[in-house]
Amino acid sequence: MGMFHDIRKWYREVTAYRVVDSLRKRGFEAFYVESKIEAKDLTLRLIPSNTVTIGVGGSVTIREIGLLEALSDKGYRVIHHWIEGLSGDESRRVRLEEINADVFLTSVNALTLDGR
Repeated sequence: MGMFHDIRKWYREVTAYRVVDSLRKRGFEAFYVESKIEAKDLTLRLIPSNTVTIGVGGSVTIREIGLLEALSDKGYRVIHHWIEGLSGDESRRVRLEEINADVFLTSVNALTLDGR
């Protein structure tokens, strides 16, 4: 792909591992993966085996990597509020269900290098 691509990839990896290290120092279990497929597969492996319901917040990333479909395919009851036509009351009920599920998945919009 070229030298610029290689340098950019290297920089992203170094930065990512720095953030992972910072998060681990703060008590988080953190991982770095290079692809959507790796992210989806790792997430599926991290879900405890006794899980029945999985709530999904407003994460575009979770949807883009195909995790919703993968969770459904594995037989989990996936709860998410991105359903067209929900009334205000229905949306509030679903959001409550999301956060009270056995597992709740979401993503962050920003993260500092020192894990904050």
